[in-house]
Amino acid sequence: MAQGMYGYLNLSQEQSVYAARFLETTRVRSLKSSLSFWERFDYELSYFSDFLSSEQMEKYHEWRNNSIENYKNDLIEYDNSVSTLKDIEWAEKEIDYLESEFLPALNKSHFRAHFRSDPHRTKFEFVKSEYKSFLDENQMATITWHIRNNRHYQPNSLKAELLKHKINAIYPNFRSFRAQMDDVIKIAVEFLSRELTRFPRGKDKLTPIVSALWAFQNKIADENFEYSKKTNRFYAFSNIEDSRTYDEKEQDFWFPLLLMDDEYYGYK
Repeated sequence: MAQGMYGYLNLSQEQSVYAARFLETTRVRSLKSSLSFWERFDYELSYFSDFLSSEQMEKYHEWRNNSIENYKNDLIEYDNSVSTLKDIEWAEKEIDYLESEFLPALNKSHFRAHFRSDPHRTKFEFVKSEYKSFLDENQMATITWHIRNNRHYQPNSLKAELLKHKINAIYPNFRSFRAQMDDVIKIAVEFLSRELTRFPRGKDKLTPIVSALWAFQNKIADENFEYSKKTNRFYAFSNIEDSRTYDEKEQDFWFPLLLMDDEYYGYK
């Protein structure tokens, strides 16, 4: 395998053994331990410098520079593609709907004003502080992954991801948050869930508002799906049956509303 991949270097038998060890070492075992494209090339340069001759290193540098240039061009091309620009467009549409339709309708319901005097507000504030940490951690993870893999060659792709992050700051993504909650947060959420029975009338007023938002989000998802089919773009879709319990569905209705923050948790 090493001879085939590095045939242009005319490796000796001993050098082929070293090259094979490199390929084995860098073989992907998990997302956690895998190297990015750039990191792999940097490690390869360091590793090969120990056993290649000066003449071989010249050939290696030429091949390496060409490979990097081709990869950079691919990143830039995808970043300026219709597909990436569509991601930005869809995210901006959803933010516009949230700010121009959803939030005004929610404010007219006076639900949030009532909540400010809720006797369990301090517990909600605790969960909100944890959701803020969840948002901050996710944003940093998004930026870190993007810079590691794409450096500065895909600003549009990063913009699309950060717009999606802003959506989760406007209308909390409680399902994702619930999947990462520790036991302390779960206890607080379970306690507050039992208190949701105090809002039966409020739900009658809020259901049309929330249902309209979900319908809009489904419309965006359908547009994305149809575009992906037409362009053979990879996109993960699932028809898995909703397995949430009744309590989880109630949480997914109420908690995004109860955890909303006027300043979008600092991402306004």
